[in-house]
Amino acid sequence: SGGGKANTGGGAITRTVSDSAITRQPSDSAKNPSDPEVPGQDETGHYQVTPGKMIDTSQPFPKGRYKVVKLLGSGTYGKVVLCHDEKYNQAQVAVKLVRNTPHLYRIAAQNEIKILRDLDGRNCTVKILRDFEFQGHISMTFELLGESLSGVVERTGKPMSATHIRDVGMQLLQALTYVHSKRIIHSDVKSDNVLLVGENIVGGSMMIKLVDFGSALYSSAWHPPLVGTMHYRAPEAVLQA
Repeated sequence: SGGGKANTGGGAITRTVSDSAITRQPSDSAKNPSDPEVPGQDETGHYQVTPGKMIDTSQPFPKGRYKVVKLLGSGTYGKVVLCHDEKYNQAQVAVKLVRNTPHLYRIAAQNEIKILRDLDGRNCTVKILRDFEFQGHISMTFELLGESLSGVVERTGKPMSATHIRDVGMQLLQALTYVHSKRIIHSDVKSDNVLLVGENIVGGSMMIKLVDFGSALYSSAWHPPLVGTMHYRAPEAVLQA
């Protein structure tokens, strides 16, 4: 992609924190971001979200390509914001801006971009649309997806049906089979990182995509003993650690 595309060279990553991609469809009840409305970044290296601000001022959009609507989510790794894409008639996208300090997060972001490009959004994996650098933040543009499986259960207050469990299970196995065929280990598979495609369940079926490859590693890379979310780690990984 144009406009200061981030270097996507490989390398072993030792990040031990997980940060969901959070490319979720915003709801009317979503809270507005609480970040101070000042440009730049805070003292921890996080991008400061300002509704109405333009992101990615590379050519041919010197005034900015993505208009910030609201904060979708944040974590140790960075922030994800809902934006309107000026190039495609205000289409909604999710832009992930990675924390620019310490340098470890930039290395992890470069690895994530490389993995996402390798997967290319196939077989129920999230698709990265662009990557670029903005004000020192490695950034990624994603297709906008719906809520997470954990969000569905929390919102409805009841377990998923057997039919939906089957649908999700088959698609998740398809995604993981594909990811593993690329010699990639996701490292943080959980209900928060499985998002619905769209807002509704069409025809009784639940379509999903696997997201958040921020903790993913190639199988040939060194793996830290603890990676991903604590209660979702494999028992043998926890015991060996």
